[in-house]
Amino acid sequence: MQFVVVVSSILKFDRALGSPVLITQVAAGAALGVAAEGAFLIVVIIANIMPLFGLEPLDMARDVAALNLRRGWGSCSGLACSGHH
Repeated sequence: MQFVVVVSSILKFDRALGSPVLITQVAAGAALGVAAEGAFLIVVIIANIMPLFGLEPLDMARDVAALNLRRGWGSCSGLACSGHH
C-alpha cells in the first residue's frame, strides 16, 4: 500500500458506473449460490445418501401415486401406506 498514490477522489461518472456493476455482482453471486445448493441437493443427497437408507426416489413416487386416500389418514402409518405388506 505504500506505493499507491492518491491523486483525487472517485469521479462522479465512475460512481454511477460502479453501483450497477456491484449490484450485478451481488445478484450473480446469489443466483450461483442457489444453483450450487440445488446441484448439491440433487447429486449428493438424492442420488447418494437416500439410497443408503433404502429411499429410492422412483419407488417413493410410485408409492405416493398408489396411495389410496379413501381409507383415510388414520389407517396410514409407515410402511402401511406403501402397500408393501
